[in-house]
Amino acid sequence: MNSSVQQAAESGLLPKQFQRKDDWYRNEGGGLFPTTGSYEWFLRKYRKALSEAGAVIVRDGPGGTFIAPNFGAVAVEILRRESAANV
Repeated sequence: MNSSVQQAAESGLLPKQFQRKDDWYRNEGGGLFPTTGSYEWFLRKYRKALSEAGAVIVRDGPGGTFIAPNFGAVAVEILRRESAANV
């Protein structure tokens, strides 16, 4: 975790369980998203739904997006809905 994210977590501004988006992919995303490209595409396509579900804190610029602990579950639910709609 970089120092500004760590400081935010320690100050209570950012819960410690949130991760920077690249850290989440490196730590947990490989099973759900086979490539970083598929992960980035998913984040772009479903940005609004993910934000509304509280699964991401979207920030533009060098601070980047933060991923919440429920991101994996929300992502699976979105993928299930899309799959059912295409059957």
